[in-house]
Amino acid sequence: MTSLVTGCDSIVTLNVSENPTLTSTTDTTVCDTELPFDWNGLTFTAAGSQTTTLTSLVTGCDSIVTLNVSENPTLTSTTDTTVCDTELPFDWNGLTFTAAGSQTTTLTSLVTGCDSIVTLNVTENPTLTSTTDQTICDNQLPFSWNGLTFTAAGSQTATLTSLVTGCDSLATLNLSVNSTLLSSTDTTVCDTEVPFDWNGLTFTGASSQTASLLSSTGCDSLATLNVTMNPTLTSTTDTTVCDTELPFDWNGLTFTAAGSQTTTLTSLVTGCDSIVTLNVSENPTLTSTTDTTVCDTELPFDWNGLTFTAGGSQTTTLTSLVTGCDSIVTLNVSENPTLTSTTDTTVCDTELPFDWNGLTFTAGGKSDGDLDKFGYRL
Repeated sequence: MTSLVTGCDSIVTLNVSENPTLTSTTDTTVCDTELPFDWNGLTFTAAGSQTTTLTSLVTGCDSIVTLNVSENPTLTSTTDTTVCDTELPFDWNGLTFTAAGSQTTTLTSLVTGCDSIVTLNVTENPTLTSTTDQTICDNQLPFSWNGLTFTAAGSQTATLTSLVTGCDSLATLNLSVNSTLLSSTDTTVCDTEVPFDWNGLTFTGASSQTASLLSSTGCDSLATLNVTMNPTLTSTTDTTVCDTELPFDWNGLTFTAAGSQTTTLTSLVTGCDSIVTLNVSENPTLTSTTDTTVCDTELPFDWNGLTFTAGGSQTTTLTSLVTGCDSIVTLNVSENPTLTSTTDTTVCDTELPFDWNGLTFTAGGKSDGDLDKFGYRL
């Protein structure tokens, strides 16, 4: 060649290097929503492989490239969920639920990066309500229940979580309070009945004690017992009986002779033991004999129920005015006969009428009359 600089010959040598045609294959995945898909003049309407000739930016030569396209479908899913009515309105992936129902939205799949059409079916659980009636004793106050504290009878409501639904449960407790019952009882016991047990208490003498019992309501009942003690009564009685009344029975005791015996009786006043002693004295049967003389004109003769028609002895049993016992008395009766006598006397006629021993003489003569026991005419 001729040098452009010198105009002389210039011998040049050309070293030629050959660049081959480049080939490449690329795999790619597109979402079905991205179809039709254009790539380097190629159009994919579905998954597949296509080849085109490009110019290499490095060599400027042809580059034969193949694209393998995989298609990711749009994902669909349905989710069922239950929420509490207190959680409404409820937001989920841009959707707002104000009540139970179904809503659908389009999201981007974290796996494929493509659209994911998701549906949420929402069921609503209502707030549960319950009411409980309960009765406690006043000594259980203050009373705690589900975080509530009662210092007296009344109603309070607590918000709990239902073990079934996991939602709020409004629980109301109506609390009634039974008061402690008080009672006082008076009783009297005998001293022989102590120690005396009552409802777990022991009385060794007269006193007051209080026991804590359970009433029919299941609550405390404070019962007080006031105990009065009656002593054992003692008495001694002296009595006298007739020997004819022996053997002599008295309150289960038998006396065959004078003496002292003691027995335990029940007092009609206190109902307690009464230790009684009876001292018995014995009165003997009295005997007496009386001698008397009566005129034959006094027969028949009555004496203490006995009748004498003639002189003799008879015995009868009387009651002594002193001892009140039998008195055996004997009466020996002697009989005096009626005496007769005649007396002669002379009086002057001037002495008439003439009185003698109740007789009146108006003339001479005699007069018969009754004689007294001395033999004088009456």
